[in-house]
Amino acid sequence: MKLMKIKTLLFSATVGRDVFNFAENIIGKDYTFIDAKPVESAEVTDTVEQTLVKTSSIFESYEAAIKLVIDNLNDKTFKPIIFLSSTDAVEYFHNLLKFAIGPYNKRRYTTYQLHGKLRQQVRNRQQRNYRDDPKGILVCSDVAARGLDFPGVSHVLQIGINHDISKHTHRVGRTGRAGKSGSSVIFCTETEMPYIEQLKSQGNTFIESPPFVEDAELKATLQEFTAKQSEFNEELTSKLLHGYLSSPKQYITRPIDCVKDASKLLFELEPEREDLPFFSAKFATNYGVNSEEAREYFHIPGPPVASSGKFGSRGGKSRGGNRSRSFQNDRSSKRSYEGNDRGYRNRDRSNNRDGYSRDGGYNRDRYSRDRFSNEGSHSNEGDRYSSYGGSRNHSRSNYNNNNNRNRDRDFE
Repeated sequence: MKLMKIKTLLFSATVGRDVFNFAENIIGKDYTFIDAKPVESAEVTDTVEQTLVKTSSIFESYEAAIKLVIDNLNDKTFKPIIFLSSTDAVEYFHNLLKFAIGPYNKRRYTTYQLHGKLRQQVRNRQQRNYRDDPKGILVCSDVAARGLDFPGVSHVLQIGINHDISKHTHRVGRTGRAGKSGSSVIFCTETEMPYIEQLKSQGNTFIESPPFVEDAELKATLQEFTAKQSEFNEELTSKLLHGYLSSPKQYITRPIDCVKDASKLLFELEPEREDLPFFSAKFATNYGVNSEEAREYFHIPGPPVASSGKFGSRGGKSRGGNRSRSFQNDRSSKRSYEGNDRGYRNRDRSNNRDGYSRDGGYNRDRYSRDRFSNEGSHSNEGDRYSSYGGSRNHSRSNYNNNNNRNRDRDFE
């Protein structure tokens, strides 16, 4: 009896060098490649409308995303997935969102979170519950970007950048499936715009969002929560800054702007805060931001150091910047969903459419913020934040000790 030769078929939604390498290892170099996508077509299906929302700060990106959710809570077809870049950001935003939508959650939407640091059984439960819940909101990291099918996802929201640009396609692909239409909205600051240009070079097209008008009441509500999370705020800011500075050069072209944005986020999370956040001199040197200018925004022990780190020599000399640098940016360019003719509010969808220590021995009076003076939810597993300023289940020292061990999992 003659045995038939095994035939192996490999299917992939996106094709990169890693996919070709995998094919060669499994199938061999003598394989036939078939591209079912028309030449020059975009990676994202044309059934998904992509919108770019430019914001003036990371905090405003959070605010704008939450406002979009609130504006759509009465839409019976609204079922969003919200992607953030790290597990800390996922946990924080998940709890912030739950707190913020409470007064508006008449239809009793439930929020879920999903990231790589949850136990597998918890992740399985969260996936199942969100999949079966027509009134579910999922806040997640890239663990949900591919390999999971959630029916009826109406919107994919992305806050900030991703280290792997190919994951943008996988994230957006959670909506607009099987010929149905969907919406994708990405919220980015000016510092993050080089990332958007890279996405455009890959064939992505974005619709410019209408102007965002800050909702003073919503901002006050958010800060009511965030002001009570002092320990977590500094941790979130540190992880975010490390994430920015370890991004590919083409995504972040001015590292000092990342330093400014991260510090600004902390002071918007805690409006009454006075002392500057701590940033390790070692990391600042390695990332090329151990400069006099960076010390306007973070407490970095020791003198400035000329660095040839990840981004080249950027430190060692004062740039003559004004120590009274202001974070009170011009608000004339703010954006809103008010009067949105693209259907962010009650859109008719009937056509189916995630280590550091503050023990630096510094004086809070010396390193104060004076230099800035001119300037539905049901509880889910994995929550670490309290709207009443509750404590965490493990100490900051444990966080410091485990920081390097967990670094590779922060973006899962």
